[in-house]
Amino acid sequence: MKIKLLFVGSVASLAILYILFLFYRPVEAESNYGKIVYFQGVVERIYFHKNGHVFLTLRNESKEMKVAIFSRVATKIAKEISMIEVGDIIWVKGRLSSYKGKPEIIVRKPEDIRWLS
Repeated sequence: MKIKLLFVGSVASLAILYILFLFYRPVEAESNYGKIVYFQGVVERIYFHKNGHVFLTLRNESKEMKVAIFSRVATKIAKEISMIEVGDIIWVKGRLSSYKGKPEIIVRKPEDIRWLS
């Protein structure tokens, strides 16, 4: 009798997990637009705009993220930014926005970007 109850309980638990899996959807970037987010990744691309803005593409094991550092922030950490190279590991904090339909983090303060390597 105990074995039957254990078996039925196990099957019921597996069925519940399967149903939950069918309806589970990871949180998409769109649901976080406007919120403060963090991202750590390897620098894949760097673009220095003529107006002093800096645009980065970071990648970690699961995502690629665009990062915008506008001139009002970039000028405050110009020395550090001038030393960014492809392959550096960087941590950023900023407001998640959308640019051309893709997520982008806007760095708002100099202390919101850290070089980890």
